[in-house]
Amino acid sequence: MTDMTQKLYIRHVKTYNEISLIRLEGKIDFDTSPMLKAFINRLITQDKNSIILDFSRILFIDSYAISSLISQIKESEKNGGFMK
Repeated sequence: MTDMTQKLYIRHVKTYNEISLIRLEGKIDFDTSPMLKAFINRLITQDKNSIILDFSRILFIDSYAISSLISQIKESEKNGGFMK
């Protein structure tokens, strides 16, 4: 059995009407936040600024990760999109 508390899995499920749906699974913390930030930055640089994050399979998120996500929300909005 995989220890999901130690990993973050990110899956770009689909894009519909220029909105990207991203499924997250596992744990978002100091160690895994940079991976999520890089993934979101890649979408933003590809002009995919409207992003919906599915947190239904997230087991844990720490304050560092929340701060990082807030920065990404601001970046998305600065580029004319949104992140929810």
